Amino acid sequence: MAFTLQTITAVCLLVYCTSAADPIVTLSHGGQLRGVSTTFLDSKVDLFLGVRYAKPPVGKLRFKKTEEAEGWKGVEDAKAPGSICPQIDPTTYKFAGEEDCLFMDITVPGGVQPGAKKPVMVWIPGGGFVMGSGKPYIGAALATTGDVITVSINYRLGVLGFLAIEKGTGNYGLWDQRAALLWIKQNIAQFGGDPDLVTIFGESAGGSSVSAHTIGQHSGDLFKRAIVQVRPGVQV
Repeated sequence: MAFTLQTITAVCLLVYCTSAADPIVTLSHGGQLRGVSTTFLDSKVDLFLGVRYAKPPVGKLRFKKTEEAEGWKGVEDAKAPGSICPQIDPTTYKFAGEEDCLFMDITVPGGVQPGAKKPVMVWIPGGGFVMGSGKPYIGAALATTGDVITVSINYRLGVLGFLAIEKGTGNYGLWDQRAALLWIKQNIAQFGGDPDLVTIFGESAGGSSVSAHTIGQHSGDLFKRAIVQVRPGVQV
C-alpha cells in the first residue's frame, strides 16, 4: 500500500511542469499560499505542499505544547513537501528528518472555490510513533475519486514527541495533531472545505491517535467523524 501511495505522489510531482496557473489561497490571518495545479487520472487537482501549521518545535519550544504558527504578509510558496520529523529510516537505518517539521499537505479537487463546503479528510500517518510522515500520502486519488479535500500531516515522533518529563505535559505528538486540526478548522474553508465536516483517519499509530482524539477532552470540537484503522485492543 505504501508503495502505491508513494507512486501516486511521484506521478503528481512529475506532472508539475504541465500545470496551469498556480492556485492562490488567502488564509484567515491575511497571508496567502501559492500552490500548484496538476492532473491525476485525467482530473485536475490543486496541491498545497509543506504548509506550516505550527511554530517550529525547536529551542525553547522543544518538549513543549505546540504553538500556533505566525502569520505573514504577502504570498508564500507551498509547492514542495516540508521536512519529515526526526526518525531512523527503516530502509537505510540512517537518521533522517529535521526538528522543524510541523507541516501538512493539502489536496483540493480542481475547480473548487472558497465556500464550496467540500468534506475534508485528515490523514494521521502511522509508524509506531517513531517513524513515518504525511509526505507519502498526498491524497490525489482520494480527492479526485471521492470529491473531498484531503490533508496529511506530520507530527513529532519518538522522544521528541512522546517523552514524559516531570514538569512537562507529554504527548507532544498528539498536541501537534490537535494543532493541525485547529489550523484546518480556521482555514480549510478558504480551500473550499467544510470546517464542520472533517473526518480524521489513520492506521497503526495513526489509528491509535485517532482513538485518542475521540476520547480526549481537547479535540472533539475539531472533527465530526473518525475512522480507526488499527487492530482492536490497542491501548491509547
